[in-house]
Amino acid sequence: MRKLLAIWICLFGGFCSAGEVRDLYSATVEAENSQTRNASNALKQVLIKVSGDRDILDNPLIRTQLRSAQDLVLSFAFTTDQQTRLYRARFDDAKVQSLIKNAGFPLWPAVRPHTLIWLAEQTDAGDRQILTETDGQPGVSGIHKQARNLGLDISLPIGDITDLQALSVFDVWGRFEYPIRQASERYKPDLIVVARITQNQVDDNSPAEPDYFAEPTELQVFEGDWLIQWQVLNGPSPNQIYTLANDDKTALITAFTEELASQQAKTFSIDTTQSPEQRQSIALIVHQVNGIVAYQRALEYLEQLTAVNSATVSSVKGNSVHFRLSMLGTEEDIRNAITLGNQLQPLRDQFGFPVPQLEFVWVE
Repeated sequence: MRKLLAIWICLFGGFCSAGEVRDLYSATVEAENSQTRNASNALKQVLIKVSGDRDILDNPLIRTQLRSAQDLVLSFAFTTDQQTRLYRARFDDAKVQSLIKNAGFPLWPAVRPHTLIWLAEQTDAGDRQILTETDGQPGVSGIHKQARNLGLDISLPIGDITDLQALSVFDVWGRFEYPIRQASERYKPDLIVVARITQNQVDDNSPAEPDYFAEPTELQVFEGDWLIQWQVLNGPSPNQIYTLANDDKTALITAFTEELASQQAKTFSIDTTQSPEQRQSIALIVHQVNGIVAYQRALEYLEQLTAVNSATVSSVKGNSVHFRLSMLGTEEDIRNAITLGNQLQPLRDQFGFPVPQLEFVWVE
């Protein structure tokens, strides 16, 4: 149900603009003296990026393969960054996907939602600031480093005069939705995350400021010196408030980024473990396919979607092409995959709402 909600939010809110995350099958780790450990550590990172699930590392089949991770390496190199020796490896896409599938885990496709993060931070001195791409704060580099490790398409606001005029730190701190959405439009995100990091006052007897994030009927205590709370405004559960705590702010930001990845993977991943007998076959119609070139491109586009095993044309009526898709996932997965591209837009009814059937309009 959460997947379906995310899909329809994307459809009703306009066509999504997600991009393809590069280097999903590559990883860079600190080099050790053992080539076996280097390859194993790099493969762990790739498996998490491609599946979106850290639990995959506990799977018996995966643990066995990690001991011979070099069998999956296509190329590797050693580099140095600030006197730290690094190992970078590129793994075989097909073999990694087969390993994940055989272990019973889903695949998280490379086309992933562009996520904009508005993060207001309370400093050690008690001041508040919005983290931006240009301010050089440790939290920004921490988010981006973890995002690369997890295969997330994440950005923070630039923090220029346009942002400063559109939004204040108090807007982000108080989670005021309207100005946040208005300020986000220039970035064309698929998902908007609004978050704040504050010192945890669990043991403080002084009056606390109003907590705009708190649910009035819910009282929870989180252990840790620092607290982060966030909300995904246009996600599948837009009213859900998520909270994490940690004594270390850097570790807290790492955990926050990991949780974002976990939430997205649960929504957008595809179950490819079905046998041929279990696979669904569904009908899909593409309108405004004008000419043989567009016809071929539409067919190729559908065939390359991760959720599709094969695509065939069942009929052509004018400029509308009727396809039959053999699925690796579900109908929800195909809707999800299409909304994260830019070639097909949902066919809309006379009131401007997407029709419930799998009918789309081809966009060159």
